[in-house]
Amino acid sequence: MKKPKISKWQMEKVHPYIPEMYDQLKQGRVSRREFLRVATLLGMGAGAAIVAAQCGSPAEPAAGGQDPNHSHCRAPSASSSSPAQGH
Repeated sequence: MKKPKISKWQMEKVHPYIPEMYDQLKQGRVSRREFLRVATLLGMGAGAAIVAAQCGSPAEPAAGGQDPNHSHCRAPSASSSSPAQGH
């Protein structure tokens, strides 16, 4: 089963500030809760914001070098044009 993915380009289509908040989340400068709050206030759907928060939040990798909870995440790409999949 394919896991949902969301790109920075898709975030920017909702509001131009959301990718900046996403970068701050990845850097650990804001919490997941703060990212979700701001993203949903700016018009991003809660489901899409949760997917983005899971992919962007810093986490310790598992023993194998990859966090199994984040295996569905990919680095956002400005060239990606497919919408988030799943509901």
